[in-house]
Amino acid sequence: MPTEPELPDQATREEIAAAVLLWDHLAAFAWGHARQSGRGALLLHRDQLLTAAERKLAGKTFPLMPTFLAAADIPRGDDFRPRIAAADPAQSIMLIVARAQDEAVLLELQTPGTRPTPPACFELWTECMHELEA
Repeated sequence: MPTEPELPDQATREEIAAAVLLWDHLAAFAWGHARQSGRGALLLHRDQLLTAAERKLAGKTFPLMPTFLAAADIPRGDDFRPRIAAADPAQSIMLIVARAQDEAVLLELQTPGTRPTPPACFELWTECMHELEA
């Protein structure tokens, strides 16, 4: 008998909502690094993620610099490694959210038709950076 998929807890739902709100920024960052280092995941602390989302909602700047972990650098045997290695960086981003007390959750955020793909985000982000420099 098939089992029901496990629903995310409140904390995970908050992290997903924040990541979706910051999709363009996170996808651009992930895609840019994936082009250089191959498949991998972004690492952010929960507080950083939620604060950046709150600031974006308030119309404020949100400095957000995740760490990129290349799949090859993730230790063998880590539960996240196979999922990160299997993800398609052109269609999804892998986000490790670090929580308190050595706890982390891996979110795979895929691009449905309503969000630009990571490559398109990278192009948009690059254009914005050029405009800011001018």
